[in-house]
Amino acid sequence: MIIYSVYIETESSIAKEWQDYMCKHHINEVMLTGCFVSASFHKELECGENISWRVDYTLDSMEKLNEYLSKYADVLRNDVSNRFGNKFKAVRKIYEQIHI
Repeated sequence: MIIYSVYIETESSIAKEWQDYMCKHHINEVMLTGCFVSASFHKELECGENISWRVDYTLDSMEKLNEYLSKYADVLRNDVSNRFGNKFKAVRKIYEQIHI
């Protein structure tokens, strides 16, 4: 399994709006692409001035991730940027799940 993790830091002033948008819209739209098996959304408990979040999307293969990145990612990322401007930063990482 492949895990596509998106680490986000938002200004605290948009925290409620960000959480609502992610839960009610963005994560669902990403899942509707058909590229992902599951998703989980996390909020860091001990935050400083900004709020930290993480979304983990699970995929069956790198081919599915490449499909998402080539066909859907730009539109979905632009939607988030248009809504929240420069009030957030995102870092994306790709992991291979190791079974123990």
